[in-house]
Amino acid sequence: RDSILVVCGNIDNSLGGKTVPLRNRQFVFDHTSIDHTKYDSHRRSLYLPIIRNNLYTLFEQFDFPDPTMPTGWRHSTTVAPQALLLLNSDLLVESAERLASDLVSVHSDDEMRLCDLFQRILARPPTQLESQQCHPFLSQFDQRSSELSAPVEIKSASSNSQLQTGTAAQSEERAWALLIQSLMATNDFLYVN
Repeated sequence: RDSILVVCGNIDNSLGGKTVPLRNRQFVFDHTSIDHTKYDSHRRSLYLPIIRNNLYTLFEQFDFPDPTMPTGWRHSTTVAPQALLLLNSDLLVESAERLASDLVSVHSDDEMRLCDLFQRILARPPTQLESQQCHPFLSQFDQRSSELSAPVEIKSASSNSQLQTGTAAQSEERAWALLIQSLMATNDFLYVN
């Protein structure tokens, strides 16, 4: 989670403060079971609240220990639901869109964008094979979206899957965002060697 926020420039590095936006003597859950817990903060995961009966979904999927018991050792699993959660999470979609927008606005050349993208996400330049695979994906996405005259359903953190036609610039950004999402789901990004 923190790596995604850092790579995409969304991290809030502020220190200290409240983890749950409550006034003094206010409960996280009240008698009406209204939950005041918010996990949409862009602060480091260290500052997110740990509510025993309402744990953050990303924490649950990625082997967070049971908060009701002391745990000296964590299990480590790699399962398909983790990959699906990453690919479909609003956090990843929103972060990929922001990074794609930055890449498109900073660089006019696709090769420069690709080098910058790989450097940010994987801390290395793309291999020749990776470059050969990424360029056709980007051009085919642009070509397909320009061929479509009907509105297209685009999952976006800002639009909540509304029907959109989009301009060429939006199509280009969307192609880069999808490439970013796929790179962030790779083992090279997720695991430290």
